[in-house]
Amino acid sequence: MSDPYNLHKVGKFYHCDFVVRGIRVHKSTKKTMVGDAKAEAKRWYDEALDKANGVAPKAKLPTLGKTLEAWEKANGGVLSAKHVDGTADKIRLNFSELLDLPLDHLTTERVEDARTYYLNNPGPTGREHKAGGANSVVKALNTVMGWASTRHPVSSRPYKLKKVPVKKEPRRVIPLADAVAFLAAVDAPYIGSGVKHAFKTRPKSDHVCTAIRMMLGLGLREKEALASRWEWIDPTNRTYYAGKTKNGKVRLIPMPKWLLEHLGPTRGKEGLILPEGEDTPHEAQFTKKVLHYVGKELGLTGLTPHRLRATFATNHARAGTPIPTIQVWLGHERIETTMLYIEFVDEGGLAAQDKVAAMMGLEHVTKKSPSKRRK
Repeated sequence: MSDPYNLHKVGKFYHCDFVVRGIRVHKSTKKTMVGDAKAEAKRWYDEALDKANGVAPKAKLPTLGKTLEAWEKANGGVLSAKHVDGTADKIRLNFSELLDLPLDHLTTERVEDARTYYLNNPGPTGREHKAGGANSVVKALNTVMGWASTRHPVSSRPYKLKKVPVKKEPRRVIPLADAVAFLAAVDAPYIGSGVKHAFKTRPKSDHVCTAIRMMLGLGLREKEALASRWEWIDPTNRTYYAGKTKNGKVRLIPMPKWLLEHLGPTRGKEGLILPEGEDTPHEAQFTKKVLHYVGKELGLTGLTPHRLRATFATNHARAGTPIPTIQVWLGHERIETTMLYIEFVDEGGLAAQDKVAAMMGLEHVTKKSPSKRRK
C-alpha cells in the first residue's frame, strides 16, 4: 500500500484515516506540507501500534521553544550574554516555524525547509539572506540540540544537513606599507575628517586609539583589549599576559616596542588600562565607527575590529613567524582556525611571474594599440 496513512486534503490541512489492529486514527495533522503531514501521521501510527501491543507510551519530548528557554536559563551567567542572546535570537527570528515541534520531530526535511525559506526570503530590513547566515542559524540550532541531548533521550541531531557552500571573497587586512598612515588617521582629532558623515565634528575617545593599537599589536579581540590591565604588562621582558580571554585560557604575547612607547606616558601600576566611564562608555563594537571611516579615507573598505586580529596574524606570517606560534598568541585550539585569519600574498610566486615575464621579453612591455592585420 503506497499510503498507509490515507492522507487527503480537507481545506488547507492534510488529514489521515487509518486502522492499526482495530484502533482507528482519523484526524487532521494540521500540516499544509505533505512531508510534515506524513511525519505527523507516522508518529500517530507508531503510537497506535504500541498501544495495540501493550507497550507503554513514550514520554513526550519538550518542544524546541521550551528547550531553548531551558538552554538560556542553564547557560545564563555561564556563557557570555552576547553568545546566549545571539544564539537564541537566531533561532527565534529565523526558525520560528520549528519552535512548537517536539525535539524528535526536527527531521532533516523540516530543518532543510526552514533553511530554504530563510535563504529565499529577506529579513525585516529587506536585506537579502546569504549562505553564511544560513549556516550560522543552523549552527545555533546545533548548539541547543547538543545541549538537549545530555538531558533528553534524543539524538543530538535528528536531522543531518551539509553546510551551504559559501562564496569566499578577499577579506581586508591593513598592508604593512599603510600601517603608519592608518595609525595617523586613527589619531586624527575627529572621526573621518575627510569623509562626510554624521560624526564629522565629534572628537574621538583616546580609548579608541589605544584599543585599536592593542588589537593591531597583540592580536587581541576588541573585548579583550577593553579588559586589558596594567598588571598584565611586563615592560622589562616586553610581554603581555592576556588574562581575560574568550575561551578562558590565558596566553603570553610578546609586546612590540611601539606599543609600549604609546602606553608609557599613561602607565599605571594596576587596574584597567581603559577604564569605562560616563565620558567613555565601552559599547559593543567600540572601535567599529572609527575603523569604518578610517578605512574609507585610506581605501581600506570592509575594515572591521576583527580584521585587526587578522592583520596581526597575516603580518606575522609574512614576516616568517611560525604558524604554531601565531596560533598560541591568538589562543586558538586548532591550527586550522588560525589559517582562516591569514591572508597570504605569495611573494615567491610574484618573483616567479617576473622571472617568466623577463624570459618572455615582456617585463618592460607597455600597453599598445593592437597592430592592424595584414591583408
